[in-house]
Amino acid sequence: MSTECVKASLSRHQVDADTGCWNWMGSKCKDGYGKVNLKIGGKRFSLAHRASYFLHKGVIPAGLEIDHECKNRGCVNPEHLRAVTHAINVDAADYTVNHRNARKTHCHKGHELSPDNVIQEKSRTGIARKCRQCKRDREASKRHLMAARGITIKEVK
Repeated sequence: MSTECVKASLSRHQVDADTGCWNWMGSKCKDGYGKVNLKIGGKRFSLAHRASYFLHKGVIPAGLEIDHECKNRGCVNPEHLRAVTHAINVDAADYTVNHRNARKTHCHKGHELSPDNVIQEKSRTGIARKCRQCKRDREASKRHLMAARGITIKEVK
């Protein structure tokens, strides 16, 4: 496919004046990424942002993924796209609560979430990181409350 044809195929976008995003107006996959079916320089592309990166910036280095710095999955602006490792791409993602929580360095009470102060516990949604110090404080509070009411641990069991 000629460069002109590829550029014409990738021109199906609308520029957002506020963000600078080139919002893909063609078909999209369920995750919101633009879909294409292009062959450029012997490489086949099915995602519009990857084709845009390749066309404007060159070959996507082996082992790297294309990250949207603007966090807009439908954006094909090459200035908003960067090649990064999978770990960086996942760390940069802000799509779910899990992504945001994974980047937290301190709990809501201010304790550092260091490896020594984190425990893994089952939660409604799977496994969750919990602050060890907060858990100790909750357990101590329960013991004090039970002692004040005259309840012993043996009576509870």
